[in-house]
Formats: sequence, C-alpha cells, structure tokens
Amino acid sequence: MTPPSTWAAPDFAANAANALALRARLEALAGTGIMRTAEQGTSTALLSELNAVLNAETPSLASVVTPAFLPVITDSFEEFAEVAAAGPVASLIDGGGQWAPGAAGGITGGTGARGINEGGIEVRQIVHKGLFTGGAFYSEAVRLTTGTINEATIDSIAALWGGNPTLDVDDTDGIGPETITVTEALAGRYTVGVHVFGGSSGVGVKCNVKVFINSSLRAEYEKTLPNNRDFWTVADIMVPSSLVNEVDTVTTLP
Repeated sequence: MTPPSTWAAPDFAANAANALALRARLEALAGTGIMRTAEQGTSTALLSELNAVLNAETPSLASVVTPAFLPVITDSFEEFAEVAAAGPVASLIDGGGQWAPGAAGGITGGTGARGINEGGIEVRQIVHKGLFTGGAFYSEAVRLTTGTINEATIDSIAALWGGNPTLDVDDTDGIGPETITVTEALAGRYTVGVHVFGGSSGVGVKCNVKVFINSSLRAEYEKTLPNNRDFWTVADIMVPSSLVNEVDTVTTLP
C-alpha cells in the first residue's frame, strides 16, 4: 500500500470531538485559563472555582483523571489556591540568598509571573503537565486502544496529543534517532515528551531531544532517565508563535 502524500482525516472533527473538548478544558484550567490568569492577577482561583472547571461539561477533565493522580490534583488545587491568595511577592529569596517563601509561597516573576508554593514548586505545571501525560490524557489514549482500533480511535488519540503528528522512525534499540513530524499544526500548545518503554531500571537511558521548526534547529535538550516508565516532559512548542519553552519535569508512570 502506498501511503498518501499528505495527511488527511475527513471525519476528524466528529471523531475527535470528545478529545478536542478535553484539550480545550485542560487549556481553560491550567493552560491560558483560570490558573494562568490568577498568576497574572486578572482573576481569582478559589478552590471551588478550580474544582468547578475540573468537573465542568461532558466529558469533564475529572472523568479521565486516573485514581492514582486524583489526590495529586486535590493537593495541587489546595496549594494553588493558597499561592493565589498570597498574591504577588517581590521575591521568594531573602537578602541573604536563603529560601524564604513564607507559609504559602506566592506569585513571583514580573511579566512572566508564576505561582510558586512554599516548597519551590510551580503548582500550575503539576496540574497541566500531569493531566496531559500519565495523570489523564496518556491513560485515556491507552484506554482508547483496548477495543477496536479504527479511524475514530486514531483521530481521537491524535487530538489528545496534538494535530497531525507522524512517527517517521520508531526506534526501539536505543541507537536512534527517532523522529516525529507535524506538518499542519493547529494553533495551540504542543508538549514534547520522552517515555522510557523498556530497559533495566537503575541503568539509565540517555535521551537527546532536538526541536526543529521549518527545518531550523530551535532547541536541544539532554537528560538521563533512570527508570522504566519514566516520562520526561521536555518542552512546550507554541503555535503559531514558534516559541519553545523548556519544561524539564520527570514523572514515573504507574
């Protein structure tokens, strides 16, 4: 069979309606929505408001959160509400260079303001990246493959994880490179991630990620992942601005 020269999914909007709705609800919660606008000082983020967004509409984000990750969301919402209530702080570091966040941290960073809790964690990213990866969307994508895999299944998985990506080279021996191409990216945020699917825990897998936009190298990252099922959230690519923002968080999937 000769594959088509261009990607096509004539029933994509209908097939992927639920997946696209989940992406939009994640954006409304932790992307550009309530948590981000609270960091920017243009909205509140009361605990009740965060839970309302999580449980809004059908399908809701809450409906795809894994039981293992739900306590993380609960704790993160409580932490973020405290951070938002603490409001802007000039710095979380005192004059002697020591960590001094107070009882609840606060919002710091000027125009790039971020909500940081008393432990130094950017709480919104825990919610956003956690739900996008193993906490919800990754698990939902896996769930979609448990039945009959058809065009609707593929469209839904594509919508959960981006626009029209193609895995050009699937490398399983560790030599590489493995390449993924997106030729017609929809406007939005695209998260680059690396998943260790095999190997020996404790040995470590050295990963190198390069991001090309219009054939130009825009960013390069390197990290060693020590365990099976480690998921490294590398960076976010913004479309259409072409901004590449490093994330650099690692979680171990259940």
